[in-house]
Amino acid sequence: VPDPEAARRTCSDLLDEIARTAAPTGYLVGGRFTFADIAAAGMFFPICMPETAMGRRRNDAFPDLDHWLARWRGHAAIPYIQNIYARHRMPGDA
Repeated sequence: VPDPEAARRTCSDLLDEIARTAAPTGYLVGGRFTFADIAAAGMFFPICMPETAMGRRRNDAFPDLDHWLARWRGHAAIPYIQNIYARHRMPGDA
C-alpha cells in the first residue's frame, strides 16, 4: 500500500536539495540553464503549477488544486521552479 506521507517527505527532501543547489546562481549546474533545470522544473511542476507555464490562469484550468498548491507554497524551491518557467518557457502562443 502506498504511503502518501512518505511520498510527501521524499518530495520535500528533493525540493530541499534543489533549493540548496540552485541558491547560489539560480540554476542547478554551472550557473546556467541546463537539462538539469528542465528536468527538475518539469518533475515538480505539479507542486507549484507556475502561471507562466499554463498559457492561461491556473485556477481556470485546475480550480480544485488550491489546497494542494497551498501545502507547498512556502517551500524555498518554489521560486526556483517559477523562475525557470518564467525565464525559459516559450509563450503559450509560440
